Amino acid sequence: MKDEFEILLPESLKVDDLDIRPISGWFDEWVTGIKEEKNKISLKFPVYDHEMRGKLRGKLGVIIHYGGTKKSLLSQNIAHFNIFFNQHRVIYSSMEMGVVELGSRFINLAVDYEESTESASEILEKTYKTNPAFVIDLLINRVATAYGDWLQITQNSGLTCDGYKTLLERVETHTGSVDILIVDGLSMMGGKGTELELANTHTRGL
Repeated sequence: MKDEFEILLPESLKVDDLDIRPISGWFDEWVTGIKEEKNKISLKFPVYDHEMRGKLRGKLGVIIHYGGTKKSLLSQNIAHFNIFFNQHRVIYSSMEMGVVELGSRFINLAVDYEESTESASEILEKTYKTNPAFVIDLLINRVATAYGDWLQITQNSGLTCDGYKTLLERVETHTGSVDILIVDGLSMMGGKGTELELANTHTRGL
């Protein structure tokens, strides 16, 4: 019987996947990694950015807390900030939140009615009942223009790392390079095995 807390070790690499070089053979990767324009990814909070110095490319970050603690909202703010201020392309995989709620979140981040206590999405929802043309025009000319193709959203559920690899390749081929992949949430990814086995498999794969 498998121990509940057993740590799953990585599978053995195939011979063709083995890669060993002298330190000089890694200098190109090191130089690429220290270039600020290639490396600067923000976690939104200055204290985190100061600690990490923007060196997040190629790293996996996990936001863990109880349900209802706004983990998705933080992820969406990180996506928005990096799109608007760093010109990074983001793939946002939403497996727990419907497209209406997700769309409202990103609309609220892009549009601000400072004179109102209501969110932009609430105001637009009410306005649509009397003036749908105005709302559609604002969505197309303000929200869509603001995000452009820098925000790519997928609603597919049960995705595995192979599925994300396919999506990454598709976006890179047809649109451009991808800087950040946000998986919301990890427990909704597909595959076979216990919850612990899947968590190990998915975090390692990501």
